[in-house]
Parts: sequence; structure tokens; C-alpha cells
Amino acid sequence: MGAASARVADHLRTAIPDGELGPGDRVRQEDVAARLGAGRPPVREALRLLEAEGLVRHERHKGARVPRLSLAEVVVMYRMREQVEPRGCGTRPSTSTARTSGAGVPAGWVELEQHAELVDPSAAPP
Repeated sequence: MGAASARVADHLRTAIPDGELGPGDRVRQEDVAARLGAGRPPVREALRLLEAEGLVRHERHKGARVPRLSLAEVVVMYRMREQVEPRGCGTRPSTSTARTSGAGVPAGWVELEQHAELVDPSAAPP
């Protein structure tokens, strides 16, 4: 990957989580190239890399878009975080001492609901 492609990929890796490009937004090669002063070939290369990383999805004859997450994908990712993050801190969640919100809902699920706007309800599991 060339330096220009790496710069474009780095920019988009920041723009997507920061909300500059949101779920469902189209990532137009022309716009990215003009904004970053890059040619279209490095933008295409960066988009291919980001597609491999899961940050964009290429739709045939439509171009690249920031993917919307299905409810199932969000649940899987959140469950993975629940298992991985405590290990990184040297602690493990205990089923007997799990934090809950005032309504008896696990605290993590409250956070998940706060990010519900990222979920595509039409992609929810049956």
C-alpha cells in the first residue's frame, strides 16, 4: 500500500468511529479524494483495505458504504467485549456480582440500548 492510500485509510478509520461518516452513509471516492488532496486510485485501494477490515462494504454498481449493524451483530460484539475487556484489566466478571441497572437489567445492556441508533432494526434476527 502506498503512502497516499495509507493516509486515506487512516483518515477514514478515524472518520467512521468519530461519526463523520455514519451507518449507511455512502463513501464517495471523488469526495474523499478532493477532501484529502489524493487521487482516486489511492482512495480505491484504501476502500478495499477498509472493506477487508469490515469498516466499509462495497455494493456493486453503488460504491462503498459504512455498514449498518444488525441487532445480532451488535449482541455478538457486545458479548465478546464482556468476555475480553475484563481479562485485559486482570479481572473477570462474576455471575454472582454482576452489575445491574436499577431495573435489574445488566448494566452493559443499558449502554447497548443507548447506542441503538447504530442498529438497523430491519436486520434484526427473527
